[in-house]
Amino acid sequence: MSDRAVEVRLLGPDDAALVLSASHLFDAALLPDQTTAMLASDRDFLWFALAQGRPVGFASATMVLHPDQRPVLFLNEIAVEDEEQRRWIGTMLMQAAIDLARSRGWASTWVLAAKDDETAKAFYRSLSPATTQPSVMFEWEQ
Repeated sequence: MSDRAVEVRLLGPDDAALVLSASHLFDAALLPDQTTAMLASDRDFLWFALAQGRPVGFASATMVLHPDQRPVLFLNEIAVEDEEQRRWIGTMLMQAAIDLARSRGWASTWVLAAKDDETAKAFYRSLSPATTQPSVMFEWEQ
């Protein structure tokens, strides 16, 4: 782990400015209205990994409901700055998501990884998931 302490924190409605200051962690330009809505949602979750107060990684997840199942937590994404990788930050973020789902009695936490993303697949396997299932994702863009 890095020689500096890293804090993982679940963000809330008062953290929009913090999220917007961390645009370097995200794939695309942040949308202030979506940021505010996500942070206010009781079904969407955003954790930041902070090193000396500076965002160095995040995890986002969504609680999914279905009529015949207990809720599950779908992990949307984990991202860690390149220079901070391999310092347990991704593991800490993933554990925070798993802990939240477990503490609320949800059935599971799950994530999809792209078929050709060997780094992501190796990372998730290293966390000893209960199962690994081949999946095919279909997407319709609007």
